[in-house]
Amino acid sequence: MRDDGWRGTMTGCKAATRRPGERLRAIACDDGHMRVEEFDFVSQRHVPHHLWREGQDAVSLNVPFRYARPAGMDLMAQFTGMVSEARRDGWDRAPVTASSGAHVSVWRLPR
Repeated sequence: MRDDGWRGTMTGCKAATRRPGERLRAIACDDGHMRVEEFDFVSQRHVPHHLWREGQDAVSLNVPFRYARPAGMDLMAQFTGMVSEARRDGWDRAPVTASSGAHVSVWRLPR
């Protein structure tokens, strides 16, 4: 596998850093594990493919899900009458920056 220094996951904002037209990317590869990310930005679908070698056998795990960007979540919250309370870069409550790899957003219903 070619190592061009790109590292990331598809857990939040990093999804936007993919290369134009790219649909598959090998993220991890070592002696016993390989992870390939498959994503479709039109349908907002993401499938991480994990493969493990166990002796002469291969074990796989594929977990498809749909992701949403923060702006999409904000719009859905607005439609339900909720207001934004906080947005953080993960559970440690660090501020969100342009290089954030994830986000945790909190909305609430007005009283």
